[in-house]
Amino acid sequence: MFRRSLSALTSALAAVPLAVAALALGAPTAVGAEPEGVYIAIGHGLHRMASNDGVNWTAHEFVGKPSHNQNDLAAAAVGNGVCVAVGGYSKSNILTTADGKTWTKNKFNAGVLSGVVFVDGRFLAFGQGARAIESRDGMNWSVIAPGAAGDHLAAEAKKLGLDKKIKSNIRAWRYANGRFVGSGDNGFLVTTSDLKNWSFPPRIEPQSRLFIESDGEGFVVYGHHTVHYSADGLKWVDVTPKEIAGSESNRDRLSSLTHDGERYLVNDRRGRGWESKDGKSFSLIEGATFPQNIDAVRPDLMYSFQTYWKATEDFQYTRDGGRTWESAKIPAPVGVTDVIFAPGFPPLGS
Repeated sequence: MFRRSLSALTSALAAVPLAVAALALGAPTAVGAEPEGVYIAIGHGLHRMASNDGVNWTAHEFVGKPSHNQNDLAAAAVGNGVCVAVGGYSKSNILTTADGKTWTKNKFNAGVLSGVVFVDGRFLAFGQGARAIESRDGMNWSVIAPGAAGDHLAAEAKKLGLDKKIKSNIRAWRYANGRFVGSGDNGFLVTTSDLKNWSFPPRIEPQSRLFIESDGEGFVVYGHHTVHYSADGLKWVDVTPKEIAGSESNRDRLSSLTHDGERYLVNDRRGRGWESKDGKSFSLIEGATFPQNIDAVRPDLMYSFQTYWKATEDFQYTRDGGRTWESAKIPAPVGVTDVIFAPGFPPLGS
């Protein structure tokens, strides 16, 4: 699913005590212990909710049922004492909170936004056409890259003898080792290290929508039926699990991808899951199930929820890597696209 990079999370934890930082970065948590901060979930329909323990959720706000319209929220990131959630449909949605309860909706508009990361003391949000905007505080934004996808898409269509551009909406963004990488529709990838010079690697699964994840060192993307790894966002290697390699069955279609701080996890519609420490080799996880879409906050806390355009009535979590799942307590059916931990936020109700 839609996650922030570990390097961005490290920056956000710079002023947090080391014990808390270790927890948020994925170190195993002692039984009963909780890091200092607040869990935040966001989703379409401008859904937002928060939790002190990741199980009991409150502060639920929304404007409508999850759908696919101007109320979309796609991704969130934390830094400089605030959480920023971004999305939109025809124009930007930018919402900011310092406590998980009170949100400020920004009027800045740079078009639909599909990803946000916190890097080197600043938020960087990206549009589906590779437009980039930045902010130090999550409130004051400026455009720093106008968008690089248009000319490339026109050239690609001409090369293929098509009359119009190929749809390439970039759906997710990650940062690692000084490089930003976005993945999107029809197998498109885009990458840059300076937000000025952009590269478009060869398409992967050209009829598929790609989503991306990072461990802070490299990148992994998945499409309908394949998984690929890259150390630099430019050269990609097929690392599809052997159990589904070559399959075109809808039942084998992949559902989501996450990184829990220690390993990559990818699952399919059958509920099977595969894991990889380095993103280069995936092995089937025995004795565990991974229903619907999964999103991990740390190794001992992972969530399962409906696809982005549906309301989740049973928001489930696992603390043992998918072997057992329990139902979290939520105020009402909720739209979910991203779950994030905000270290240092004051406890709800304080």
